[in-house]
Amino acid sequence: MKRLTSNNTFEMNMTELALNQVFVEKGWAWYLKAPEDECSVCDLIRSAATKGLKLEDIELDTNLTDEALGDVMLDWLQFGETEPEGILAMLYRALWAMAELRERLKLYEDICFGLDGTELLTPEQLRKIRADLNKGKGG
Repeated sequence: MKRLTSNNTFEMNMTELALNQVFVEKGWAWYLKAPEDECSVCDLIRSAATKGLKLEDIELDTNLTDEALGDVMLDWLQFGETEPEGILAMLYRALWAMAELRERLKLYEDICFGLDGTELLTPEQLRKIRADLNKGKGG
């Protein structure tokens, strides 16, 4: 098995870049545009709403805090895929989910792989450890 998470964007192929395009830093989701070019997911949504889509109908205060923007995105989910606001909210939610899942996978890989990428614990070994733990708890 090969490690999927990495912080070295210069050595990644397209699949690896896709799997590492979002990450969590200081409790917030970040988006990797290109090697050494990243922005917060909140800033990406602000830019998409005001510069990318260039839709005057979107009412998004670009001075909102990240927390307030998150609240707006939650509210905008009601619009679904039929309105630009709904599409931005779905993108925001999907990127957050990807960042959280990557962090969980990175935690697993940090435990199971050495610094050189060598697999230290295989899935089979982990299943055995889990089974042994269950036996010790009577289950």
